[in-house]
Amino acid sequence: MPAAIEADFSKKHLTKAEKEKKEKEKASVTPSVKLKVPDKIKNNVQFYNEWKNVLKFYKGTQLLNALDADMLARYCIEKCSMEGMYELRDRQRNVTALLDESIDKLSEIVKDRSIKDEIGQANFSRILDIIAIGMDRFGVDTMLKIETRIEAKTKMLNQMALALYMTPRARAGAVPNQPDKEAKDDPNADMFD
Repeated sequence: MPAAIEADFSKKHLTKAEKEKKEKEKASVTPSVKLKVPDKIKNNVQFYNEWKNVLKFYKGTQLLNALDADMLARYCIEKCSMEGMYELRDRQRNVTALLDESIDKLSEIVKDRSIKDEIGQANFSRILDIIAIGMDRFGVDTMLKIETRIEAKTKMLNQMALALYMTPRARAGAVPNQPDKEAKDDPNADMFD
């Protein structure tokens, strides 16, 4: 027997009473996810907003239960932390650019001053080169550390998303709570035992 056609796809005109009846019938068989919001999520606006956004994906499903609340809370916290890591990476890029500009300006300022004469042209150039190399290494090392943390956090979030049925692959493997009636009443089942 084919599945019933949703009211939105049906060409039949429904009265207001019929639409309300269909909605009530649909609501009576459609489960909803009711998870208790942990205190650590409630107390942080950013975490709570992420919690609400994630729960929108589960509306009308039975994929989560009360045991998943802690993992979902951790997912929301880590997701917000990931956004902080992206901001940190952007700030580090800006700092590196500012340091490069500062070194260039310093070399221009000192070219016309007596400091260059006191320490000598060769020594002055070497000092600026050493400062530039140090700043480069600082920038590269810091960026590598940030990128490494972002990659590790991304991997962890992907694993959590699989466990929480947030990806199409995970949802495809989700087993319904009740087996189909057709599977129980298969007349050919004895042939394969």
